[in-house]
Amino acid sequence: MIRVGIAGLSASGGWAARSHLAAIRGSSDFRIEGVSASTSDSARRSAEMYGIPRGFDSIDEMAAADEIDLVVVAVRVPHHVDLVGRVIRAGTSVLCEWPLAPTEAEAGALAELARASGVRAFVGLQGRSDPSVRYIGDLVRSGAIGIVLSTSIVASGMSWGLATNDRSTYLRHRHNGATMLSIPFGHTIDVVQQCLSEIRSLSALEAVRTDQVTNRDDGSMLVATAPDQLVVQGELDGGAVLSVHYRGGRSAANNFSWQIDGTAGSLLVEGPTGHLQHGDVTIRGALDGSDALSDLTVPASFDLAPGFARADPAHAVANAYARLHVDLVTGSASVPGFDDAVRLHRLLSTIETSAESGTRLTIGC
Repeated sequence: MIRVGIAGLSASGGWAARSHLAAIRGSSDFRIEGVSASTSDSARRSAEMYGIPRGFDSIDEMAAADEIDLVVVAVRVPHHVDLVGRVIRAGTSVLCEWPLAPTEAEAGALAELARASGVRAFVGLQGRSDPSVRYIGDLVRSGAIGIVLSTSIVASGMSWGLATNDRSTYLRHRHNGATMLSIPFGHTIDVVQQCLSEIRSLSALEAVRTDQVTNRDDGSMLVATAPDQLVVQGELDGGAVLSVHYRGGRSAANNFSWQIDGTAGSLLVEGPTGHLQHGDVTIRGALDGSDALSDLTVPASFDLAPGFARADPAHAVANAYARLHVDLVTGSASVPGFDDAVRLHRLLSTIETSAESGTRLTIGC
C-alpha cells in the first residue's frame, strides 16, 4: 500500500480532485493520507471536504511525515519548482504534474536534484499509460500498417480561444509555462513519439491570433501572450514525415484527428479535444493491406483501471497509477520520470527556437 499526500487538492474542485483523488480512491494499491495547500486553513478545509485524514500545515511537513510515501504535486506550473524541490530534499518520492517546470533549465535542475538525492521522481505524462494509446503503439510495432510513412494531426487546444475565466487566465501568459504548446501539444507529441518514433528534425510556426481575450467571469479583457496557433512539421527517426497543427479554442468541425499512414494500412484516431492525455478517443484502422477503415476496439487486457469510464478524465491517470505502483514496488521504470520530462522540455524549447528563428532544426543540436 502506497500512502499518498497531495499538494493542490482544492476544496473548490479542479484537476487534482477530478483525476488524482478519483484514481487513488479507485485503486487498492494507494491510500490518500494527507493534503497540503497554500495555507494551513485551506489544507484543513480540503481534508474535511474530501474526508482525508490530515491537512498539513505545509508541504515540508507532509513530505517529512511518516505516514506519507509519495507526494503528488498538482498545483499551477509556476509553483512546481519550489514545491517539488522541497519534497525531494525531504527524501520522499514525488509525482509532479506535467509540465514539470516553466522552463527546460528549471526542469533539468529538478532532475539533477532528484538524481543526486536518490529520490524516485515521476512526471504526469499519463497519456503513455492510457489503454487506447498503448494499443495504438502495439498495432504500429506489430506491423499491422507496415512501415510508417507519415503522420498528421489537426487538433484544438480548447482553453486558448477567444474567452477564458478566472481559473484559466494564467494559461494565456507565456511566461507561466502552461501554454497550448506545453500542455495539449506537449502531452500529444509525447504520445506520438512513444507510438511511432522520436522526432529527428523540425520546423515550427507559432502565432498569437487572439491577443485580446474576454474573461467570462467578470467581462474584463485580457492581453494574451501565449500563442494560440502552432504548426510543427518534421521528420521522425526512420524517415516518416510529421505534420501537426494545434489551434486555440474549440472547432465546430473537428477537435482532434490523428492519422498514421503506412505501407500496409492506416490508423485514424479521433476525439472531442486536443488533449490526447485524457484518452477519450475512437480508433479506426485499415490493417494488413485493407483499403477500408473499420472500428477497432481496445482489448480489455490493455485497461489497468477498468472501473473507470473511458471518457472519465481519471481513466488515463488511474492507468498511470497502476503502472506507478509496480515501479515503486519493484524499481522498474514504466511511468515517465524527470529525465523523460527534461527530454520533452528540450523538444518544446527547440520548437520555440525554430518558430522564433524561422529555421529548421535537428533535435539535440
